[in-house]
Amino acid sequence: VRVNVMELVKIDQIQETFKAVFVLNFYYVDPRLRDFQADVKFRQDGKLAECSGRIVGCPGYDGQTCYVIQCTDGFRDIPPCDVLQMSQPDWSTQFDPSFSMMNVVGMPEQILLQRTLEYCSSEGGHVSVKYKYLAEFSERLELQDMPFDRQLLRMKFVAELPLFHLQFAPLMTDAGHLKGGKREDAPDAAPVEWKVSDKRAILQVMSLEPKDLRARFDVLIHVERKPAFYVWNTFFTLFLLTMSSMIAYLMKPAEVEGRAAVFLTLLLATVGYKFIVSTWMPIKPYLTFLDKYVISSFLFQGVSIAETIFVVWFWCRPIRDHDQNWQDGIYNGTYKLRSPPSHECSDFIDNVEFWFTKSVFAPWAIINISLLVCPRIAIRLGRRCLRLCRCVCCIAQLCKCKSRCDIGLQTWEEIYEQHKLFAAMEVPESNHPYGVRTLERTSLEQASLERASTELPDLLRAGRTSEQLDEARVKSKKKSHDSIQQRAINRTQQ
Repeated sequence: VRVNVMELVKIDQIQETFKAVFVLNFYYVDPRLRDFQADVKFRQDGKLAECSGRIVGCPGYDGQTCYVIQCTDGFRDIPPCDVLQMSQPDWSTQFDPSFSMMNVVGMPEQILLQRTLEYCSSEGGHVSVKYKYLAEFSERLELQDMPFDRQLLRMKFVAELPLFHLQFAPLMTDAGHLKGGKREDAPDAAPVEWKVSDKRAILQVMSLEPKDLRARFDVLIHVERKPAFYVWNTFFTLFLLTMSSMIAYLMKPAEVEGRAAVFLTLLLATVGYKFIVSTWMPIKPYLTFLDKYVISSFLFQGVSIAETIFVVWFWCRPIRDHDQNWQDGIYNGTYKLRSPPSHECSDFIDNVEFWFTKSVFAPWAIINISLLVCPRIAIRLGRRCLRLCRCVCCIAQLCKCKSRCDIGLQTWEEIYEQHKLFAAMEVPESNHPYGVRTLERTSLEQASLERASTELPDLLRAGRTSEQLDEARVKSKKKSHDSIQQRAINRTQQ
C-alpha cells in the first residue's frame, strides 16, 4: 500500500472533523493472472497495429522503459507513448482488496478508481489499484495549547477481509508533503489558518499479532495552527480592556462611584468577549491556553476591584450628616463651604496605590507585549515558571504531582507518546516482489512457523521425513491442547 495526501480542504475545530483529498495505491500479485493474454493496439510507423500476448515488461519496473509483449512470433518492445489500448481482465471475477475507513464521516466521494494489470511474471500478474477520494474524517483535537497547538490528524483504514486473505505492507512510509499552494502567504495545501509541519505525512501499517482479525493502517498528518488571528483578535483586545482599568486609578479613592462605573463597564465588556470566544471552540473537559488567558483577564480585573474595596473599607470613612437626614437640606458636618464627598481617605493611600499599579499593571503589560511580539518565547518562559511552581508545591506536599503543567510547543515525539503511536510499527526489509523496499510483517503464518521451528529443532536439523514431521506436529498440537486444559483446571480450582 502507498498513500499520497494531496490537500487538506477543511479543518473544523467546532465539529472536530477534517476533510482531505488523498490517493490510495495498492499493489499485489495474483497467481491466477500469470498467463493472461492481453490484446494491445499500438502505433507502428504511423499505422494502427495489433498484437495479442503476455505482458512481461512494464515501464518503471526493473529499469524497463517500454512495454514488453510476449507474442507468438517473439517479443515486442512498444514505447508507452505508442500504446493506444490494452485489454484488462474482468475485474469483477478477480481478487478485490476490500477496505473501509474507520473514522470517516458520512459517505466519502470516490473521484477515481483505476485497476491495471501492469505485467506478468512467474509469480503471477502484478496488479495496481488506484483510488482517489474526497472524504471527511473525525478526529478528537487536543486543544490544551490553543492557539499555539499542533494537531495530529489521522485517517484510519481497516481491511474488510480476514488476515489469511488480505494483509498490508507499506511501500514507503512517506505519505505526501502537502505543498503546492500558489500564494506566498499560504504555500501549503491546507486551510489558511493552518500550516503543514516540516514533518511529512506518515503511513503507519500496524504490526499483526495472532489475536488480530483484520489488517490495519493509518495515515498521520502533522499540522500547526497559525496563531495570528487569535493573537490580534483576542489577546490584544483583552489586553487593551484590562489595561483600561488604569483609568479608574486616575480618580481619587474617595470617588467610589466613578471607579465602580469604570470597573463594571470593563468587566461587562470582558464578559461579552468571553461569549464570543466560546463560539470559536468545541466543548472540552479542560481549559485551553486561550481559556486560561481570558480567565486571567477576569482575575486581573477582579484584583483591581478587590484592591479598591479593601482601600475604601479599611482606610476611608463615609461622610455623613450629623442628624442622619439628607432630605432636610440642613448639613451640620465639617464641610460648610462645598458639597461633601462620599468618603474621606487617609493621606498615605496615594503611595499604596502608586506601588500597587506598578507591581500589578507593569508585569501584566510585559507579559502581554512579549506574547504579542514573541509568543513562543513567552510560552517557554511560562512553562518554566509553572514547572518551578509545581516543584515548590510538590516539596510543600500541597499537590499530588500528577497533573502536567507544561504549556504549548509540544514536540511531535510527545504527541506520539500521548497518542501511543508507533508502538507496533513495521520494520523495513529489503525483499519485495516489485523491486522496492517493503516492511516486515508478523502474520499468523509467520508466528505459527516460528512456534513450529522452536518446537521441532531436532527433527529439522536431522532432516527427518515428512511423515515424521507430521507426526511431531500432531504431538505438539496435542501437547499444547493438554496444557490449555490443565490451565483451565488450575484456574477452576483457584
